Formats: sequence, C-alpha cells, structure tokens
Amino acid sequence: MTSISTVDPSQKISGGTYSISTSDELVQFLEMEEQSKIKGGEFVLANDIDLNGITWIQDGNANVTASNMVFDGNGYKISNSTQGLFSVLEDSEIKNLGLVNINVYDLRSPLAAFATNTNITNCYATGSFSGESLYVGGLVGYIQGGTIDYCWTDVDVNASAGVNGGIGGVMLEGTISNSFSLGEVNNIVTTFNAGMAYSGGIAGFAAGTIENCYTSSKVSSEMGSAYEYVIACNDNQVTGGTSYNLTITNVTYDANVNPGMALYDNSPLITASNITAASRVIPDITLQVGINSSSASQITFSTAFLISGLSSDIEDPNMLATLDEIIESVSNKQTELGSVQNRLESVLDEISIQYDNLVSSRSTIRDADIAEESSAYIRSQILQQAAATLLASANQTPSIALQLL
Repeated sequence: MTSISTVDPSQKISGGTYSISTSDELVQFLEMEEQSKIKGGEFVLANDIDLNGITWIQDGNANVTASNMVFDGNGYKISNSTQGLFSVLEDSEIKNLGLVNINVYDLRSPLAAFATNTNITNCYATGSFSGESLYVGGLVGYIQGGTIDYCWTDVDVNASAGVNGGIGGVMLEGTISNSFSLGEVNNIVTTFNAGMAYSGGIAGFAAGTIENCYTSSKVSSEMGSAYEYVIACNDNQVTGGTSYNLTITNVTYDANVNPGMALYDNSPLITASNITAASRVIPDITLQVGINSSSASQITFSTAFLISGLSSDIEDPNMLATLDEIIESVSNKQTELGSVQNRLESVLDEISIQYDNLVSSRSTIRDADIAEESSAYIRSQILQQAAATLLASANQTPSIALQLL
C-alpha cells in the first residue's frame, strides 16, 4: 500500500490503494478532493487522526470533487474537525469511519455536503454542526441515490437551513437503513431560510426508503412557519413540485421526545408500516464469566439511574434536600458498580489460575506423548536389532554344516 504523501498533489488519482496515517496526509487528500483530483482509487486510514486546530482549503464549488473512489476509515476516528469532510461525492463508497467531537461551522455537513449514488456504511458522527446551507444533515446534507446503512449520529444540528435532519438533510430516491439519530435538530431563523424550513429526526425531506431505524432527536425551530416531523417529510415543495414515493417501515422513535409532533407529513405518496413509539430504556448488562449457563456463571448489572427534581430556582427551600437525594443516588450506584468491579477482578484472577492450570495440563499431556513416542522408537530399534541378529545366525548355519563334512 502506497502512502498518499508520495503522490504529487497536482496529479489526478484514478486507481491504486493509498494509506493515510497523519493529519498532514489527510489534509493533502482532502485538498486534492477539493480540486477534483480524486477520480478513483481506495484510501485507507491507518491511524486515528486529530484535526484540532487544523484546516484545509475549500474552494466552495458545487462540482463533483471525488468520484469512483473508496474511503475506508478502517475503524479509526477523525476527531475535532471544524470543517465538513467531503464536498461532492459521486459513485463512491465511504465506510468504517468515525467523526468524533466535531465542531463544524461550514456550508457542508460533517461527512459530506452532497453524495450521489454513494454508499455510506458503518459510519458515525458525534459533536455539533452549525452553518448556513440549503441542505443540512448530521451526516450528509443531500443524498441522491445510494444508501446510508448501519450508521448513527449524535450531532446537534443547529443550522440555518432550508431542509435539515438528524442523519440527512435531503434524501432523494435513496435508502437510510439500520441507522439511528440522537442529536438535536434545530432550525435557526435567518433571512437565508425564510422561504423554506423543513426539519426531521432522521431526514428533513425523504424520498425512497427509511427502514429499521430509530430516532430520539429533538426537533425544533425558531420559525413559526417551519415544518417539523419526528421522522421526515415528503412535501414536493422541496423538490420544486416533483413528487416522489417514500416508504417508512420498522422505525422506532422515543415517545418522550417531541410529544404531539407528527411523525411525517400527510403526503399520499408515503407508505408507512410498523412505526413504534418506545421510551428509551437502558437494558441490564449480562456478562458471561463462567463455563456454565446458570446465573452462578453470569454477572448482571445496570448502568442506569434516575436524577430528577432539580430546579433552576436557587431559592427553592427543598433544593438542598433534593441535592442530598441525588448525591445518595450517585453514591449507591457507585457502590453497586464497585461491587461488580470487585467481582470481575475476582473472576479475572480465577481465569488466570485456570489458564495456568490448563497450560500445565497441556504441557503434561505433551510430555506424555513424547515419552510414548520415545518408547515406541526404542521398541522398534530393539526389534530391528533382534531381527538382524537372527538373520546373521541363519546365514552362518550352512557354513557350519560344511565344516563338519
């Protein structure tokens, strides 16, 4: 695999596989993408990359800046970015990438501004996004064709946008599947978006398919005329009057967020099924720590606890008592988790002893095998020597008989 640093930035890339290991190499790649130099090839992250205090040149055009390429995050993270990563993608694939602790103020969304016939898989973003653009999403601003699959966002979208959503701003004839959004989606009033403002927990506008998804994104707007939906809308005003079908299936939303808000608009082109309201529940965690299937070989605990009753009124006479209750609740949870930690340490010590015993037993078995093979070898040698002796005696018998004559 060739390092991207060995490539002349003024030349176009149309094939090959390249590694990106440092922030300098990532900036080189992103600036080449901005200049439409990426026309193919596969680019693989080889390290986590921190972009704190680092920027790159963006030319701001709406032309295709990267096509027919694969960007593989390889399970690594890009952190502390203040700019959206890609501009305009076409016929490409983005996978296995994490954008962590981003604080983006940009025209483009955290992963990409536009993605046409591009598949985005196993990616996520956390942090915040602010800016002005027609289309804003927690991951991608505008998706046309292609898929977003096994992705999630916890990005607070706080933008002046015409259409914005927790995962995508606009999805046109694409698919968002097996994904979820957690961050807030808020449309800020400016003259920029005065004529159109659509917000949704998963997408601001969607045409295509949304399936097997979850959202707990709080959707809000400072605009009184804004259209807000728990999942998405399918209003053809977004597409200039052209109508598209939308299928929503197997979608769950947090019932405690956006109470009373419509799930989607009343477009006749929406087909919805199996939409479920559920309160967010943190399940108990069960760890298997032994060889048996009984509870004696398992540790079950919960990380959830409730803090309630706080008030911003510092003159509330009950506030000290409430704080004492919260402190006690935290202390009890700390004690509970401490006992779990002690048991896990005990289990770890036991596993270490069992491992030593297993290694010792295996060594004994291997030594026994060597002894058996040694015995077999010696037995074979004895039989061979006895056979040779008998053969030698048999050959001497005729000569002895002749001597007697």
